[in-house]
Amino acid sequence: MSMTWVEIDLGALRENYRAIRALLADGVKMAPVVKADAYGHGLVPVARELDLLGAEYFGVNDLAEARALRDAGIEREIMVLLGVEPQDAGEAVSLGVIPVVYSRESLKGLDEALRSLGAKVRVHLKMDTGMGRLGQPWWEAGEFFRFAASLETVEVTGLCSHFSTSDEADKGFSNLQIKKFKEVVETARHAGLDPEELHMANSAGIIDLGSSQLSLVRPGITLYGCQPSKEMHNACALSQVMRLKTRVAQVKTLHAGSFVGYGNTYVTERETRMAVLPVGYANGLSRLLTNRGEVLVRGRRAPIIGRVSMSLTTVDVTDVRGVIEGDDAVIMGFMGREFIGADDIAELTSTISYEVLCLVGSTNERVYLGGSVRRA
Repeated sequence: MSMTWVEIDLGALRENYRAIRALLADGVKMAPVVKADAYGHGLVPVARELDLLGAEYFGVNDLAEARALRDAGIEREIMVLLGVEPQDAGEAVSLGVIPVVYSRESLKGLDEALRSLGAKVRVHLKMDTGMGRLGQPWWEAGEFFRFAASLETVEVTGLCSHFSTSDEADKGFSNLQIKKFKEVVETARHAGLDPEELHMANSAGIIDLGSSQLSLVRPGITLYGCQPSKEMHNACALSQVMRLKTRVAQVKTLHAGSFVGYGNTYVTERETRMAVLPVGYANGLSRLLTNRGEVLVRGRRAPIIGRVSMSLTTVDVTDVRGVIEGDDAVIMGFMGREFIGADDIAELTSTISYEVLCLVGSTNERVYLGGSVRRA
């Protein structure tokens, strides 16, 4: 086993799922977003747990992720959030997935491919209600829907959109997006479409915007135990699923006035007991934590001193009694009563918890706790 690894607490994942489910109105379905290898937590192990809990849909980025779920025996509905290329239409049909189609051009290409195959597929049409990213602009909804209704190769079973500011304190723009989406739904029905699934609520929408739940919701970051932002009006009790751990490789004493790390960016002001950890930016530990981050050793906080390098980081353990080589160290997560969250690391490195989790989870060996799958 590697000296640095991540632990994925499947028990915490289950509790987060249940906490989110408790916020939903009766009959609202859930489509956990497991794209990007489940935010670094492991696509298949995470999906298996959520499948057992009854998640009705899964949201993935592409056909490769959809294929991995089917190969793992997942039979739930799968939405391919980035859609499919025309040349991949046959595989989409064989896998039984639902492509999200976001423009007239992509719909036309899919239709042409399906006609050549003599096949048909279910799709969800994505509307841009103000985010300005993927999606047919809401003001072009009528023409888009009439074109979709004219095609024999696609069955429009859903409409969706995506919030741009639902995790901010001011909900004005999000409420405007909800209003536009509901107008779009009426336009679809007037065009002869009857989409069963309507969805736009992400994690923040689920927590703060009850009117956005509609028939289906797409929780992401909350499943993995992080709040969408600090500006949320409401709270949901969550537990971080991922913990990054390593072991102390060396402990030594430096005299006052000693340099530490590349560039001599840190100079000891006292006799310093220092621990060297075999973890660095190759493990997703940002170099921006140089001389400002902390880790947990023996249940206490130890400041990072010197530059975070590719595979090594040095910490001051002068005030942590009894540290020896081989001791566990927690870079992210709980140790005793102390906790360093992905949100804490994100704040220090001017990013968001999503990026922290994806980087850490995708660059380290994963060990699974509390479920049937132990390692991936």
